[in-house]
Amino acid sequence: MPYLKSIGKNGCGLLAVYNVLTGAFLSKVHLDLTMIIFVLLLVVYFVVFGYLATRIQEKDYEFVQKIAIVGVILSLAPIVIVTLLKMLWGRERYRAMTNPATQFTLWYAIQKFTTDNERMSFPSGHAANSATMVWITLLPLWLKGLKKYETLIVWFTGAWIACVMLSRVIVGAHFASDVLMGATITLMLFYVLKNKFFGKEIN
Repeated sequence: MPYLKSIGKNGCGLLAVYNVLTGAFLSKVHLDLTMIIFVLLLVVYFVVFGYLATRIQEKDYEFVQKIAIVGVILSLAPIVIVTLLKMLWGRERYRAMTNPATQFTLWYAIQKFTTDNERMSFPSGHAANSATMVWITLLPLWLKGLKKYETLIVWFTGAWIACVMLSRVIVGAHFASDVLMGATITLMLFYVLKNKFFGKEIN
């Protein structure tokens, strides 16, 4: 058992490094940061999250590990699910249509398999990814000091998801049904994981 526990710790460590690198890289891409800012951001991420990791008490290790497992699954599974559905559905994006009146297709009408990004509208990957923010609603289960801010955390999470969904529709990348399904996939997965790992704590 100690050996398996050691593997688990090392595995979580590797995943933590992966998520720090991913977070910094996505920040660079979407915010168009210079390489110097990217490196500084990377250092900050490592320092901050490394410090937070040292603050976890031994008695909380298993509970925090469950929160981390949910986070890892929630950050990876929706990407795989949504990407596969996008390729299967083949729904054309609004911005790519030259004649929406004839090219528009209903969300439940599967078209044809594709790898063309302009025909991968359904469901929305951005909406699915934004919904992973719901993970932070688990923190009050561990950090009791956040319990009084639980409602605020839930509202902040909902506002974040809603803003991302709305922005994707505004820029013509998706239809409302695309973003609704994208977010729903992640939220449903979160509901299942939350009940599986924390059923006793929330019931």
